[in-house]
Amino acid sequence: MILLLNNHGHPDERFNEYVQRASQFYAEQLFPKQLLRHLVVSVKFNKHLDAYGYASIEKRNTKGQAREFLIELHPYISGKEILKALAHEFVHVKQYVYGELNESQTEWQGEPIDSDAMDYYELPWEREAFGREAGLFTNFAKKESLWNVFEDVCNPDTPVQPVPIGWLHEDKFSKTKRPTVAAGDTRFDTQKFPNIDRKGREEHKHGSTGRGRSTIGSWFKKLSLWNRM
Repeated sequence: MILLLNNHGHPDERFNEYVQRASQFYAEQLFPKQLLRHLVVSVKFNKHLDAYGYASIEKRNTKGQAREFLIELHPYISGKEILKALAHEFVHVKQYVYGELNESQTEWQGEPIDSDAMDYYELPWEREAFGREAGLFTNFAKKESLWNVFEDVCNPDTPVQPVPIGWLHEDKFSKTKRPTVAAGDTRFDTQKFPNIDRKGREEHKHGSTGRGRSTIGSWFKKLSLWNRM
């Protein structure tokens, strides 16, 4: 596989090496060696994304098979979340390579899918991407011992240690901490990153295609694919 990072790497240049190694690892887990020789994947960071990541088809071969791809990731999330989003988007690349998902996201494994009529998390290509993202990232974390590198990564093979639930709000009449309102997704602070549409982020944590769309929600409505668990 040819991996291109070029001048669109992470603002913290130390992190780009992990992006490169993770990309190679994920690709080797998803594709046989013979096929890898024909794939080109460009990875770049884009602070204007409205999701953690997107994947899109850039070029097809003479047989019409998708072989060149672009993965875009938001730089202002944690190292762990970036590497998870990268795994997620590599699963979408796999879906395009094998023709499981069409570019307009209207067919899955040859069957028509009405994306407008389905919840985002119930879309079959997203269920696979979220599911495989966890395994790919965990195996990469174990290979690289990432718990010694990034503060929010845990060694999955260590014994379970007691950890508080971590409620955000405490009832003044009780010693038990519990939420008084729906806390939402606290991983993304829109005050720090005003370019992110929080509503769109809550509803759609990962994209697949749709370059040039302002939000994933509006893209799904137009459905006329293209975005980093």
